[in-house]
Amino acid sequence: MDELNHLGWVVYKSYEIAGYGIGIRTNSEACAQWLDVVLGAYEIDDEEEPYYSLWMPEQSSGPAKQYYVLYRESSDLLRTLDPAKIAQRLLSELESFALRSRRDAVFLEHCVVERNGARALVPSAIVPYMRLAGRRVERELTLPVDPNIGVARDGRLFAVPRQLDVPENAETELAERLGVRGVGTAASAVPEEVDLVCAFHYDPKSPPSIPITRAIAVHALAQSARNLRATHEMALPALAELVGGLPCHLLQEATPEGAFELLKQALEGAAIADAAATG
Repeated sequence: MDELNHLGWVVYKSYEIAGYGIGIRTNSEACAQWLDVVLGAYEIDDEEEPYYSLWMPEQSSGPAKQYYVLYRESSDLLRTLDPAKIAQRLLSELESFALRSRRDAVFLEHCVVERNGARALVPSAIVPYMRLAGRRVERELTLPVDPNIGVARDGRLFAVPRQLDVPENAETELAERLGVRGVGTAASAVPEEVDLVCAFHYDPKSPPSIPITRAIAVHALAQSARNLRATHEMALPALAELVGGLPCHLLQEATPEGAFELLKQALEGAAIADAAATG
């Protein structure tokens, strides 16, 4: 966090979510007021170290586009022109703590990335990593904001329902407080099924892309389950249903550009295979 400490944070707040103490800081008084309205019921007096940081640009900074940024510790999770998406991602991050005790489904730190109709289930952490390759990543891929996804007992995917008691319009409320209008904030729909599953690793001795067995894919997915301990009896069967019949790949993540290109190639291959199957 040391490299972020010089950015001029002016408000520090602490919250308790599902028994976890979480610190949040921001450089914006307007954002702090939004936190009071949206998360006031969870605020505590204890002083927690900042785990999330919300950077709001100064509106008088000139004609250049200024990005809103959400950090988790020192990791840049999301950089966007739409503050409502920052709010959406922060709330989803906080809801991750509440998912750890859920027993009705498996909740993964994964998301669905799409290209030309082909959809891949990937670790959520790879999305901000690939964004380091530049704006072309968002031009060529459909990237979600939410970092979590649900898996039902039958292996079907679903969007994680709201876990926190916050206002229904919490996301747009932040944009309004910051005076931002006309930015699209619709959340990406979560499909029940995907076309392929991708895991990532780095090993300079391995090929860039390796087909993996479904058993290995299930193991990789299980490692990202928020509530694996709570769902130990149904988690592996549900994940096995999810990957059943799907191609599964292990892709190198040596560089953001390399990870992006390998995922794009895998999605293109899935799109071609789907076209051949339906044509």
